[in-house]
Amino acid sequence: MSYSEILQLVERTIQDKGDSANEDVRTLLSLYATTLRRNIVPDVSNDVHQLARKIYRKHKQAIDLIIEHRERYEPDYVTEGFRMVRDAVRERREEWRESTCNHPYARFVSAEWSQYEELLKVDGWPGQMLLFQVRATNRRAELSLFLSWRGNENLRRKIFDRLNAEPELFVGDFPSFTDDSIGMSIGNILKESDYADWWDEEKTRETIAGRLDEFARGQFPEINRVIVECLEDYRAGK
Repeated sequence: MSYSEILQLVERTIQDKGDSANEDVRTLLSLYATTLRRNIVPDVSNDVHQLARKIYRKHKQAIDLIIEHRERYEPDYVTEGFRMVRDAVRERREEWRESTCNHPYARFVSAEWSQYEELLKVDGWPGQMLLFQVRATNRRAELSLFLSWRGNENLRRKIFDRLNAEPELFVGDFPSFTDDSIGMSIGNILKESDYADWWDEEKTRETIAGRLDEFARGQFPEINRVIVECLEDYRAGK
């Protein structure tokens, strides 16, 4: 069997298994595939090499500087992802309001919730009973609905039960009710595969904005409806 065939098998395994594979196994396979491509199975054509040669001769000083100080130009996935998510949220002023944010957590709430003091005016951090949260990491940016441990316990329980009755709005197993904070996973704004394009900053921003737009048109209206109906029933004593 050739190394090219081995490389194809490894990359196909990574792609097919995705996030379901053990993280350490996925990392090891990715490193092995990178080593094969770099040292044994080059996939760069002569035309690309000629183009690289022209670019290097034209911009030698800049390229040498980049190579010498490469660590200064490496992307900071967590900080950059956090800022890009905040920027995308701020663009949707009609639907969302930015909430308490602290690196690497970008948070926002529905603009419609502003009329419900029992939900948004809660003593202690984060000052709100319910909010959407995006956590940026070096591998993904995950969106979840965060139910705080603060606020009226009866209302907390009502909101949780209503959301628990709509499992199709979330991904994975729905968490159990606890006195602590509860995170309900909605999905990934950035997937691990998206990080290969991070050098193209504009493309990454477009990916984040596009995924948040999908959420705004898909799950968000239904989640918001469930919560608002629960709040109205709570006020009516139901």
